[in-house]
Amino acid sequence: MRSLPTISALAVLVAAVIVSLVYNVPEFADFRGPTYLGWKETAEFKSIGHGLYKIEIFWHMTPFHSENLDLYLINEGKAWYLTDAGGFDSWLDAHAGRIVKAVQDVIPPGQELKYIILTHGHLDHVGAIEPLIAAYPDLLVIFHETEAPFLLGDSQPSCYNYMPSGLSLPFKLLQFLKLLPPMVQYKMPPNRSLILEGPEGDLAKFGVHDLTFTHAPGHCRGHVVYHHKPSGYLLAGDFTDILPSEDGGYRLKTMCATTCNITEAHETVCRVIHRMDYKLLLPYHDARKSGWTKEELIPMAQQYSNCSDRL
Repeated sequence: MRSLPTISALAVLVAAVIVSLVYNVPEFADFRGPTYLGWKETAEFKSIGHGLYKIEIFWHMTPFHSENLDLYLINEGKAWYLTDAGGFDSWLDAHAGRIVKAVQDVIPPGQELKYIILTHGHLDHVGAIEPLIAAYPDLLVIFHETEAPFLLGDSQPSCYNYMPSGLSLPFKLLQFLKLLPPMVQYKMPPNRSLILEGPEGDLAKFGVHDLTFTHAPGHCRGHVVYHHKPSGYLLAGDFTDILPSEDGGYRLKTMCATTCNITEAHETVCRVIHRMDYKLLLPYHDARKSGWTKEELIPMAQQYSNCSDRL
């Protein structure tokens, strides 16, 4: 029979191995560290002018990984719209509940959230839809027609960050231990859904006058970006990510899962960054938290082979 010290030592060793595996999940490599780097979330919507309100909020996926999200509320008169809806609640983080509270804290009495306007349907963009629908019974969700088969039908997601095949051992361990938020594709209620059609256009038919949209596939087949006309800001979602680099600067990263077309993704990055007219580009995961001008982004985009030649 093993002695108590031996059993304790084995328990500590097993715990250390599990912690090491969890900390080193390669699928979450880009999300390891915001909490430890001293980034602070506001956890409330604050006005950034032009009828736009921004919340900087973390989605705590594991005790060691925090994904930073930037969501925007748009106010047009008495109507309010939320662009993307954060992640799901989990044992670790009542994330969606915090978003609902933040929305309710900003919208005045007698006014309601009219639309959630999605860039695409990944898990960290749809998590608060259900509790927001419960809070606002007339709420509708707008998304692009090429994302509709995956949000409404039985098709597999147009692209997915966490594919069931080829997952790392640490990721599989987290799933086995149920230490991850839900990883099942969200299905939209059809009676709550409104569809954008075509490569670009406005949202006037829905009564939204301050936004236009542009189809920006690559990260997802149905990904779109939204131009907020009063501010000149581009609400860019995940068509690209901008992360700190080892030299102290920043780098573009095309967030392209195993099912997406990396060539199409690169072409979209070049097209959006070079050709679209915007004052600031605001990514959904903005490491710098201040947005990016065209002049800052063009040199980053030129890292992609023949980027300028494709324009």
